[in-house]
Amino acid sequence: MIKALKKELLIYIGILVALSLLMHPERISMVESPYQLIHPFAWSFGVYVVVAVLRWIVSVVLKVFKRKKAES
Repeated sequence: MIKALKKELLIYIGILVALSLLMHPERISMVESPYQLIHPFAWSFGVYVVVAVLRWIVSVVLKVFKRKKAES
């Protein structure tokens, strides 16, 4: 369980870093309010949810194909 959580946290942090550097690298020095720093977290969470759903769909499809292959 801990290994899975570490993997998910690493994926989320990777998405967070990539999006925060790619979205607005020039804005880091122009931060007027601490709430502006939440912007990359919101986008990262959204992308993480999309990635998690896609990973879940792929795993379900693979499980279905494995069952069908094992039955035949």
